[in-house]
Amino acid sequence: MLRIFDLQWYNGQDSNYAKDRRKGMNIQKLFQRIAQLIVNTLVPYKSADVQYYSQYNLKYFFKPYGKEHAGVSACGPFTCAMVASSLLKKKIDPVETMKWSVDHGYYAYKKGSYHTLIPRYSEAMGFICVDLGHDVDELKNRLESRTSLAILLCKEKIFASGRHFVVAGIEDGYFKIYNSCGVLDCYKKFTVQQIKDALAVENVSIGPIWWITKEESVWGE
Repeated sequence: MLRIFDLQWYNGQDSNYAKDRRKGMNIQKLFQRIAQLIVNTLVPYKSADVQYYSQYNLKYFFKPYGKEHAGVSACGPFTCAMVASSLLKKKIDPVETMKWSVDHGYYAYKKGSYHTLIPRYSEAMGFICVDLGHDVDELKNRLESRTSLAILLCKEKIFASGRHFVVAGIEDGYFKIYNSCGVLDCYKKFTVQQIKDALAVENVSIGPIWWITKEESVWGE
């Protein structure tokens, strides 16, 4: 009965069982992290839709982002780098976008980045950035009609890691999503309903969908 929740407290102290469980989970996470580093460093990913960057590539993983490092907290700047590079057709290094985020006050200690990073950086690069709220159907319409990209803020469980993701269009009715925390995630596609279910629902004043283009908008923004 004491093991119902796999975490036990007895007389105000952790049980040995709970400690063993946590130790086993930490070891498992360590090996998962090592495997991610190896795959994301050795497996190249090229796409006609987006310039892809991985936080888990050893080239970037230990680069500083504020008081932390890119591998654990920089999905926001990495998605910005992917969008900027893809729309401008030239490489914008994630190190540059991380520095921009820190310099302009969008780095959030132990939280990654403030949500305002996405629209403010997009505007600084001269892009049109439209906050679509939770309107996935409107996003689908815009991605099908224009040369554009989008950034989503999603629940943590859509992929194993990361919360900001780049959407690079629609293919056979599915959203093509790029995750800077996992190169293998870039082969996955999502339906409209799956995206609706995955979007962050916490009380935020902006997002969680930002549609971004460098062309003049036909929607009048």
